[in-house]
Amino acid sequence: MIGYQKIEIDKLPAQMLRKQLQKNPTGEICGALGGIKKNRTIYVASVYPIQNQSNRSNGFALSVNSLMEASSHFKMKGFKFLGIYHSHPSGLLHLSLRDLWLIRNTGIPLMIIVRFNHSFEAIAFGPVRRQNRIDKTNIQMRKTPAKNAFDSRS
Repeated sequence: MIGYQKIEIDKLPAQMLRKQLQKNPTGEICGALGGIKKNRTIYVASVYPIQNQSNRSNGFALSVNSLMEASSHFKMKGFKFLGIYHSHPSGLLHLSLRDLWLIRNTGIPLMIIVRFNHSFEAIAFGPVRRQNRIDKTNIQMRKTPAKNAFDSRS
């Protein structure tokens, strides 16, 4: 995906996503992702929940201001803005037509779609540069923080 072979999410951000999903199992949750890119791996180390601005039951919308706040939050922690996440309450881990449009037309580098049925699941999508296609990557959950990964912030 976008020149990266693997995406990992630390335990704490995964737990935060799970809690956010449990609080609102029938509506779409959304937010921003922060972390680092190193050695062809994307490490998600922080999530920034954002209030869904959509008035549709099966949609999400984020304000530009909230994304700027998230980016500043990640920068203060020494992380980069990696992209966004949202849920599909229907339980389907695939891109909707709106998701596809967002990835292709907004420059969002990474979109993670999450769900929580009996277990937490997530899948990542991102554009492949100079090609008109979307790449899909499974996400590995880390059992312990990637301390060595965050030693040098790239």
